[in-house]
Amino acid sequence: MFGGVALVVVFGVIAVLAGVFDPPLPCCPLPTTALTLAAMTEEQTTWLDPLPNGATGVRLTAMWRDGEQNAGYGVLLGSPENYVGVAVSPLGYMTVWQSAENKTITLLPWQPWVHVKRAALPNEFWFDWHNGELTVRLNREIAWQMPFTGVAAGELQSGVWATTFGEPVTVSFADQFVTCR
Repeated sequence: MFGGVALVVVFGVIAVLAGVFDPPLPCCPLPTTALTLAAMTEEQTTWLDPLPNGATGVRLTAMWRDGEQNAGYGVLLGSPENYVGVAVSPLGYMTVWQSAENKTITLLPWQPWVHVKRAALPNEFWFDWHNGELTVRLNREIAWQMPFTGVAAGELQSGVWATTFGEPVTVSFADQFVTCR
C-alpha cells in the first residue's frame, strides 16, 4: 500500500512540474510595445487595440517603476463602457471591480494578497473566459472568477490602469499575449 501511495505522489509531482495543470499558454501574441502610465493625482486609463475574434484569454505583464508605492495599477478587460478591472499595489494589495453603465461596483476591496509581487517586481495578469465565465489569474494563481457576458466578441479590448493615493507614480506595461480558439 505504501508503494502505491508513493507512486501516486511521484506521478503527481511529475505532472505538476510538467505543467499539466497550468492554464493554456498564449497562442497568438499581439505585438505590444512597452507602455508607461504616469498617474499624477487621478486615475489614468489607456485602452489597447481590440482583441481578435476568437480570443479566449489575455495575458499582460505590469510593474511599478518609481514614485509613490501607495498606488495601484492593473489591467482591464471589456470595453470602455463595460469592463472588469484587476489591480495590485506595490505594497502587496489587490482589488477587483466592474464598471457598467457609468457605475462602478467594487467586487473585492483593496486587501493584501499573498501572490502580489511587491515593489518593482513584475506582476502577470491573466484573463481567461469560456462560456460566459471569466477567470482572473494573478501571477498564475486564480484570483477571481465571475460571469462576464456584457461585451460582444468583436468589441472586446484590454486596457491598462494606474492611480496614486499620494505622490505621482510611474508604471510600465508590456508583453501582451492573447489565447485564441
